[in-house]
Amino acid sequence: MKRYFFVYANEERTLLHAGVTSDIVKTMKFYDGLITLLPKPKKLNYLVYLEDTVLEVIAQKKLIEFGGMKQVEKVKLVESVNPQFIEITAESLQHQGW
Repeated sequence: MKRYFFVYANEERTLLHAGVTSDIVKTMKFYDGLITLLPKPKKLNYLVYLEDTVLEVIAQKKLIEFGGMKQVEKVKLVESVNPQFIEITAESLQHQGW
């Protein structure tokens, strides 16, 4: 079963949160629901990085590595595929065949 490694960011792109999921659409809906629960600086409402992996162990390894990175390294990882931190939407995922 595929697993997805993802990174969400707040509006200012200063707070980054990574996770692993098997259902990215369900995860996106979950994060959309969190918008009303968290104070503004901590609202993680922008999916900015998404990578599909073949095995859960690979996704978990990426998550552990991400957790050990400094903020600058985390930003560089996101910028390597999304230089302007543009939000990844459900529509853009459908368009790309996810």
